[in-house]
Amino acid sequence: MTTSSTNNSVFKGFFEKQKLTGPNFIDWYRQLRIVLLIEDKLNYLEQPISPAPVAPEEIQRNLENLYAHEMLLELKTLFAQQAEELFQTTRNFHSCKQEEGHSVISYVMTMKGYIDNLEHLRHPVTLGLVVSLILIGLRKEFHGFVQNYNMHSLRKTINELHAMLKVHEQTLPKNNAPDLHAI
Repeated sequence: MTTSSTNNSVFKGFFEKQKLTGPNFIDWYRQLRIVLLIEDKLNYLEQPISPAPVAPEEIQRNLENLYAHEMLLELKTLFAQQAEELFQTTRNFHSCKQEEGHSVISYVMTMKGYIDNLEHLRHPVTLGLVVSLILIGLRKEFHGFVQNYNMHSLRKTINELHAMLKVHEQTLPKNNAPDLHAI
């Protein structure tokens, strides 16, 4: 807090001592640069100020005719819905498991849907996390595949993993096939 008051007094002292008049502009400008350099604020003078962030046009149009309080309520509602959708999608994504009797195709497509929704909500997920969650959610019949995948550190894309899982699923024994007993 003392630094801010010290900074203010340095600037105040400069502006009290160095009055800008037409003929002294060069000296005044040099002194201003020295003060700003000492305070590590010279970039404020030399760099253009970036434009203030602007809300998307759709939000601006929706809020155009509202008073400040109404705008705030509308924004709270809008972003609360987004936060709730993000929460639900993340929870569903992390708890998604391949159900008995369902193909690996439908399971991976469901996971891809969650990934797309998270990207739409501007919360993309890393490929490593996606692959890990897909592998964790597979049925126990895929345990050997998961071990092999992890052991060889395959590092595949989601589509490549999906294709590998489809091929592996075709090699699994069918549950409804009758058991053969040798005599």
